[in-house]
Amino acid sequence: MRSTCPNCGRPLDADGGPCPACTIASPEAAAPVAASPGMVAGRYLLQRQLGRGAAKDVWLAHDLTLDRGVALARVSGPGAWERLRREARLTARLGGHRHIVTVHDVFEDDGTPCLVARYMTGGSLADRLERAPARRLEPQEVIAAGREIANALAHAHAHGVVHRDVKPDNVWIDAEGEAALGDFGVAVAEGESAPPAGTPRYAAPEQTLGEAATPLSDLFALGVTLYELLCGSRPFDSKDIFRMRVPPPPSSRVTGVPEALDRLILALIAPDPADRPADAVGVARELDRLISRPSEEAFTPAGVVGRGPELERLRKVLTQAWSGTVRTVVVAGESGIGKTTLLDALANEAGNRGGVAVRGRGEAEGRPYGVWRPVVRALSGLVAGETDPALGPLLGGAATGSGGEEQRLQLYDAVADLLAIAATDAPLVVVLDDLHWADASSLRLLSHVVAAETAARVLVAGAYTEGEVAFPEVLEGIEGDSRVARVELGGLEPEAVRALLPADVAQPTADSIHRRTRGNPFYVAELIRLLSSGSVDDDTSTTLVPARVREVVRRRVERLGDEACAVLEVGAVAGRFTIADLSRAASVPRATVAAAVDRGLASGLVSAEQAGHFSFAHGIVRDAVREALPEQRRGAIHEAVAGALIVRRDAGADVPAAQIAFHALAAARAGADPQSAWDTAVEAAQEAAATLAHAEAARHYAEALEAIALGAEAPAAERRATMLALAETTFAAGDIEGARRRYAQAAASARRDADADAMAEAALGFSQVHPYGATDPEGIALLTQALDRLPAGDGSLRARATGLLAILEPEQERREALIDDALTMAQRLKDEAVVGALYPMQLVVEWRPERAADRARAAEELVRVAARHADHGALAWAYLHRIRDALQAGDVARADADLDRARSVSRATRRTHHRWFLMVYEAGRAAFAGRLDEAERLNDEALALNRQHGEDCYQEYTVHRLVLSRLRWRPQDADAVALRGFAARYALLPVWEAMLASLEWELGDVEAARRSVVICAHDGFASVVGSPDFLPAALCLAEAVSGAGEPKHVEALYDLLLPHAEANPVLINLWAIWGPVARGLGLLAAADDRPQDAAAHFSDALRLAGEWGAQGWALRTIGDWLATGVPVPDRTAIVNHGLVLARELGLPGVAARIADEAQAIST
Repeated sequence: MRSTCPNCGRPLDADGGPCPACTIASPEAAAPVAASPGMVAGRYLLQRQLGRGAAKDVWLAHDLTLDRGVALARVSGPGAWERLRREARLTARLGGHRHIVTVHDVFEDDGTPCLVARYMTGGSLADRLERAPARRLEPQEVIAAGREIANALAHAHAHGVVHRDVKPDNVWIDAEGEAALGDFGVAVAEGESAPPAGTPRYAAPEQTLGEAATPLSDLFALGVTLYELLCGSRPFDSKDIFRMRVPPPPSSRVTGVPEALDRLILALIAPDPADRPADAVGVARELDRLISRPSEEAFTPAGVVGRGPELERLRKVLTQAWSGTVRTVVVAGESGIGKTTLLDALANEAGNRGGVAVRGRGEAEGRPYGVWRPVVRALSGLVAGETDPALGPLLGGAATGSGGEEQRLQLYDAVADLLAIAATDAPLVVVLDDLHWADASSLRLLSHVVAAETAARVLVAGAYTEGEVAFPEVLEGIEGDSRVARVELGGLEPEAVRALLPADVAQPTADSIHRRTRGNPFYVAELIRLLSSGSVDDDTSTTLVPARVREVVRRRVERLGDEACAVLEVGAVAGRFTIADLSRAASVPRATVAAAVDRGLASGLVSAEQAGHFSFAHGIVRDAVREALPEQRRGAIHEAVAGALIVRRDAGADVPAAQIAFHALAAARAGADPQSAWDTAVEAAQEAAATLAHAEAARHYAEALEAIALGAEAPAAERRATMLALAETTFAAGDIEGARRRYAQAAASARRDADADAMAEAALGFSQVHPYGATDPEGIALLTQALDRLPAGDGSLRARATGLLAILEPEQERREALIDDALTMAQRLKDEAVVGALYPMQLVVEWRPERAADRARAAEELVRVAARHADHGALAWAYLHRIRDALQAGDVARADADLDRARSVSRATRRTHHRWFLMVYEAGRAAFAGRLDEAERLNDEALALNRQHGEDCYQEYTVHRLVLSRLRWRPQDADAVALRGFAARYALLPVWEAMLASLEWELGDVEAARRSVVICAHDGFASVVGSPDFLPAALCLAEAVSGAGEPKHVEALYDLLLPHAEANPVLINLWAIWGPVARGLGLLAAADDRPQDAAAHFSDALRLAGEWGAQGWALRTIGDWLATGVPVPDRTAIVNHGLVLARELGLPGVAARIADEAQAIST
């Protein structure tokens, strides 16, 4: 017998699908069993459950491939797969639309249909309504949501798709508070037949009568939705299924509803479709007028036309930022679209609200950090007290100290702190315009400010021109951050263009201007000038595309006269200019230049930036003039401008070296003498390096070498020094692979020139990053060659190269001999800097238990040296190594004392990688103490934090999940797929294969476990013994070998582990703590049929776990003891102890298993 819908009583399909009339889930369907968070399809990491219904459970998941949060729905029922595929196809047909929830993927995972969609952090509109006071929303919020839904429907209808189920439950809110329409599961495409569908309470009368739904049916549902949002209840009761009763207007039930909104909603819910608005486009336009009128009348500055929604969004972000957390918004659009105007409006708004606005702007040929320099200067003047010395490079000074990565990050921290301090008295808006011209260091500083999450009333608002960004990968990284809002500007609507035109312009002409300019305000202004001058008619067939605009602007410049035009051509190449610069570069009298500039100012083509300094009024104007010049003419002007700038600099003016270098290199590329390009590029690189702008320094050093290739001359030593400097600054800028290439080139040059010191420096730079789980034969070869060429005897370079070679060498005894030699040499030299650099290397090399005393001394010395020099990074490194050694020795109290020290040092560094490393350990420490839920939370947070540094960030997360699965007695929770992948990837690190062996045994795959054991035992476990993670690997293998190994493996591992019976294995990088070795010895002794030895080891393991506070490992020991059948002296006491531990750890299933094991033994 067919089941019926519990809501409307209609017959349901046999496939378990939802009711075709009201879409309520079938009682035959059941949502998939909610699993604990894990991986789906090897890509989506489930984080927390968002909701669960009769046929669907929805999770917040993280897409590890694209590094973003998504909503992942798992759906049940025989027809579920087809429904999901249909929804995905229809959504794909609509393309990407801001107000439609994007479906990213559909697939089956172990037979369960899954749909992945954009994650909407604000929940559904129904949720928002439920939380609202009096269960209704304010009229302005309803208008905004309605406009966004109408825009979504307009887009869908334009693509031939009718939604058929518009209601608050199917509208979702994003992080910015904007609405998006989702759940197209019952939608139909044009020309497609489908059974009736839709929720009865929102369905139009024609749908209730069984007629096909049309776009006007969606508008009816939208009207019902808006009525409910305003009034808290729907306009029709359940008995009025044909909607014959006219409901009271919303304004009669709620105060503050505009009359126009009343009329619109009543028209939307008209019973006759013919009485409803004609389309969703008109509805969106009317709602847009309702939301724009009050805001534009009250707040829109003069000159801002047709940007009501964009201004409203900026105001929303401003309000959020000024509530106490730094926020960032980026405005993007084509040149001339009005980005600067919008930022000006935002700055005015900030001032009207009592805030302070400061400004910076990207410049194509300016100094490094050019965007931030005026901001820092302005804010430093506002803040009382001494200026942070770290800000010196942005205030005209040079960096003091090493000038390395840590110092650069201190500068970035100082800027973030300055923003927070400046916003103490009044909230702050930082306007950063023309980010497409910004240097890489400016953008990286912006990225740091975004990620700092400072608690301060600060909004950073930037703008850039799409398609013209100098460093797109950096800007894309900023925009990809979930904390950054993006406002994209398109062309103005026809009504807005009409408002820009003189009142006497006829409507057909206005329509033509809109079509020809595509609503670009700059293009509109230029076309109005053309029409006024009679240069063109209002023929609608011609589009004013960018190339055409440049032609038009060029003609405006030409009309100023030949003399003025020639002067402004030089200005277009120069960018920013003074009258003296143009006079020198153009070789004309100053009076002639002044007259040309005056004409440019009068025509609106040139603007005065500050006293005596000028530029073109818009980038489009400059481009129009410059791009019309022949290449050779441009090159000659570049050479002349560079010469003029050098004259001004030599006279004492503050001229950026980068500006001169830009023009000198452009001239050299066009055939001019390249010597000046070499000299100025080196100078610019040194100036950038002195201000910690490593990316710009690297670029200028590369340009200097390009000048050499063009024919410039320089001594060989200077060329080699430049190649080394290029490699060093490339590395400091974060491009590791690029730096290795540059270091290799510098080493080859030094080898050719027999410069041993330069070759050693290049080899040290090439090898300073050590690949995890892999050898570096190129690094070993370079260091060996460098040592062969250095003079015999003691030397700092020899000591450093020897220490680094100890890190890379694969053979342990040679590694230890090398580090001993390096330290002895450095101590003889009394070179504390080299000794301090070698101590961290010694901590890595001296991993063997028998060298523990040497490690301890190295850690103590490193703490002493780092504390004296306030090197927080080195201090954190030393403490973390001491923690590992103390834990492995079973001294938990000493480890926890160093953990407290490491926490304070990590906070002092403010570095995310230090915070991540500490969080990874804290997760392991929590698991070791039996705080399993806390460990899982910290593991998830550490993964999210580590993803900020790159895609390859899943190793420690996988290990933590393995440990947690072991402590929870749920091996299926571990990620076996990821573990297998890492075991194959890191074949030189046997601990991965050992961990895999233990997991395969726990999962019951004896053959797989045996294969992994054989891999690790192929050389008699020599690779395991020679590995820094010897003890964790051997303990994991003991678990697998006790059930899946051969007798010879059992015996060999027992002999290897016995000397370390009191140890507590810890992975070398603190990713996991494995509990007493004695537990593994007990398993091996039991497998070797030595019950008395096994019982003694299990007893020792239980004692040690208790002393260490390792409740989870104590419980595992009890379980292993009982499972092996080894006699237990006081079985009742052990079982009761296990039951108590299981309850304390929140593991009732484990308690039941222990009780079963005890019962099996007793019978």
